[in-house]
Amino acid sequence: MKTGNPYLSGVVLAGLFAVSAVYGDAGTDLSERVFKTAGFSADFVQTVKSGDGKVLQESRGEMSLLRPEFFRMEISEPDESLLVADGKAVYSYDPLLEQVVIYSFDREVGNSPLMLLVSPDKKVWDRYRIESRGKDAFKVTLREPGGLVTEMEILFQGDSISKLNVYETDGKVSTYDFVSVSAGAPEKKDFRFDIPEGVTVDDQRGK
Repeated sequence: MKTGNPYLSGVVLAGLFAVSAVYGDAGTDLSERVFKTAGFSADFVQTVKSGDGKVLQESRGEMSLLRPEFFRMEISEPDESLLVADGKAVYSYDPLLEQVVIYSFDREVGNSPLMLLVSPDKKVWDRYRIESRGKDAFKVTLREPGGLVTEMEILFQGDSISKLNVYETDGKVSTYDFVSVSAGAPEKKDFRFDIPEGVTVDDQRGK
């Protein structure tokens, strides 16, 4: 999805039993790991590199999930930006540009592998090929390329996600290293987004 911060988009679940029986061993294993808890919150350090390994940007922020529909990623430095999904819409807010872009939740949930972290929908999971990369690592690849993100690696430490590597079509790689991880479920009110007064609103839901 497009946003004022191109690296935020890059780039991220009560239906465990609906998905765990319909995927291969790696998919079943991943779904069980992901859906084991109702929520997830953590601080992260994001590093964006070019295809040749050059560091393009480093930032810090916080990610929260409340399964099955809620997602929040907030970058606090060096520049603020916010991405919020509330089950109905996805809001991308750039305070510097004073702009909010609104996307359809149903469309975006099928276009970003980050949504596998919150959606138990079989149709969403069917869009991806899932491979095991050892006991605590999984590779998720879009079956039909076309979005900004083509591949994602999910790494676990125990029951918690410890790192995400997000690969974009232009060769950039965004790495999210999670710290201060909490498996406690956030509250729904934490995913409410009220559009600030005076900002430009670009509503893409009907386009």
